[in-house]
Amino acid sequence: MSWKDRLRPAKFRNASFQVECADGDLGRRIALHEYPGRDLPYAEDMGRKSREISMTAYVLGPDYMDARDALSEALETAGPGTLVHPYRGALTVALLSARGPQESTREGGMAWFSLVFVETDENRWPRVVTDTSATVKTKAEEAAEAAKTGFAKVFDVAKKASYLANAALNVAGSFLDSVEAIAAKPFAVVSNMYDFTGRVEALRNQAINLIYAPADLANAVYVLTDYVGDLITVPYGLKNYDSLFVFGDDFEDIPATTANRLAQAANEEALVSLIKQVAVITAVKAVSDMAFDNYTQAIETRDLLAERLDDVMAEASDTVYNALWDLRGAMIKDISARGATLARLIDYTPASTLPALVIAHRLYGDASRESEIIRRNNIRHPGFVPGGVALEVALDE
Repeated sequence: MSWKDRLRPAKFRNASFQVECADGDLGRRIALHEYPGRDLPYAEDMGRKSREISMTAYVLGPDYMDARDALSEALETAGPGTLVHPYRGALTVALLSARGPQESTREGGMAWFSLVFVETDENRWPRVVTDTSATVKTKAEEAAEAAKTGFAKVFDVAKKASYLANAALNVAGSFLDSVEAIAAKPFAVVSNMYDFTGRVEALRNQAINLIYAPADLANAVYVLTDYVGDLITVPYGLKNYDSLFVFGDDFEDIPATTANRLAQAANEEALVSLIKQVAVITAVKAVSDMAFDNYTQAIETRDLLAERLDDVMAEASDTVYNALWDLRGAMIKDISARGATLARLIDYTPASTLPALVIAHRLYGDASRESEIIRRNNIRHPGFVPGGVALEVALDE
């Protein structure tokens, strides 16, 4: 095949034209640094130079005016476009300059253009991207500080009847029992059980002193609950928080018979509210670092956390409410953004009993994705997936 056979008809966007000659500008971008006392400069390579493409183009024929107008419109259209270069093929370019159309009676039926293009691409970098996960962490810390401060203003056992301190210790003990039980639940990854139990026991031993220092008690509760969040690395693990989300709901009501009983009730309510608040705060914080398998999982997690936040906001003070509201908004924005590009789930019913790898190959053209189907549907025998039973599978976009 000769070079003439390989030439392609020139076109920019949808406007065709002829090319008399084409030129280009290549090379590297060099920043030249000259220093006193040195004969030779330092040439700093800043990357490839923009490739410019110069053309002398023309349209001709009895209906050249239509071709002239079409090319003029294409040249004045905003944004990059596809240039079919007769020698180099299809290129994405932006128009730098254009002169023309040049017409004359001597060359009737013809219009000339002098065109200069530059190779370009979509604006992929640099661009502003909001780190929604970092925003969630910041709002979580702010909400935790508001919760701890609010607790310290209400909780008080100093110079009160001794049974108020004992009652508070009982609530703290129930909290520690709940935390300790989380380590034994599914999806709780405890890499160092000795460290985990040591933290729980340390707080259990310090509780008798901490109840007389509400600010320190609140911080200790938050730190331990935040550590629980580090144990949960998958969205399913949020189920392990259930005992903390509903902590104290099964406590018996304290009769409002005396001033001490009223104080006991206020202390219990404050401590229970603190535990619930920091539980949902640390859960939201933990989820900000989790990866979701699919869009449905992300949205279900988002809605669950929003509901839990609503529960604690309903009983919070104004200051804590505002901080939790900000956290709720940041969480929704974060999970919605991260989940938007994930695969959707659909129901798929195999007509007959098949191995999971066959189903994976039929759905995705990739048998290695059988593990995804097995895990999502809790399939006991991967070699015999029963037909006629709906499976939950990811729909690739």
